[in-house]
Amino acid sequence: MKILIIRLSSIGDCVLASPVVEALREAYPSAHLSWAVQSKSVSVVRGLPGLNETLLWEDQRRYSSLAKALWRTWRARFDVTLDLQGLDKAGLFSLAGRAQRRVSGEGARKIAHWSSNERVEESEPLHAREFYLRRAALLGIAPDAAERFYPRIPIVSGHRRFADEFLAQGGFLPSHRIIALNLGAAHPIKRWPAERFALLASELLAADANARIVVLGAPADAPLLERFESELARCSEQGDASRPGSAWPGRVLSAVGRIDLMQMAAVAEKCAAFVTADTGPMHIAAAVGAPMVALFGPTEVARTGPVHKPGNAPIRVLDARTLSDTPRPSMELLAVERVWKEVREVIAENEQANKPLKLLRA
Repeated sequence: MKILIIRLSSIGDCVLASPVVEALREAYPSAHLSWAVQSKSVSVVRGLPGLNETLLWEDQRRYSSLAKALWRTWRARFDVTLDLQGLDKAGLFSLAGRAQRRVSGEGARKIAHWSSNERVEESEPLHAREFYLRRAALLGIAPDAAERFYPRIPIVSGHRRFADEFLAQGGFLPSHRIIALNLGAAHPIKRWPAERFALLASELLAADANARIVVLGAPADAPLLERFESELARCSEQGDASRPGSAWPGRVLSAVGRIDLMQMAAVAEKCAAFVTADTGPMHIAAAVGAPMVALFGPTEVARTGPVHKPGNAPIRVLDARTLSDTPRPSMELLAVERVWKEVREVIAENEQANKPLKLLRA
């Protein structure tokens, strides 16, 4: 049997959809599982255990590459297509797969709706991970899949070696308490201000001589990094605000635009805390079990919050919706002092949980 999973983007949603691969592999041990995905999200899909191949849409050349990807889908021909996205572009891939069974949900739109011939009832709101497993349930996955399968990413030893070398080159030692600050988010309204990240960094560094800060972001986040570094220099009184990057020498390492998503995941594994807004890297860091403080405002925690796997490090969520009656509250409602308190508590909770393990190893 050949099954095509369709979740073309975004990065975070692809991570949240990854449990579907394990659930289908368990249900169909000999099936050939493919995943149709856009190039911006392929790194969190390609190499997932149980997945045979990715069917790549190279979205840099949008329309010509879409035609090529649809042609490859047509030639491959599938027995089943599972549309986890429910948008027009996903419906095109479902049609191109020429499968007898084309599964989607009642909430699928336009082309995605009429291209499917089996639709899952979707009357109740669900977290994205459970939503994707609900659609896959029509294919006979285990009823308790949501209790056993959690997001995962294809991180390998090479990514971990890179993280060790990258942090060592920045002067960060294994004994340091590394705190990651992820500045970016695809949509500006989801971002916590870069200046507040800088104030948070200054407070953390001043309070803990063993603390080190690694700043994360995509290449497009370079302007956020500049604002972060200028504010850090201004508020720390240890740098020149006219020279970004001058504050806290040797204790702040910028990875903005310098590492890819899987390398970032390996860095996250080594962090004492990972502070981020609702974005793809948040779900990646949660998937590798990083201790986390997640900041939410206009988006719904119940729909896209980080998934905590039992036994992993603690995850705390600060939600601006608890501070406002507006449906899409501003991220600026989240005060630096509150975030600082949560970060310190997450670090302490995680270190306390790991203390007996460290003693045993010693």
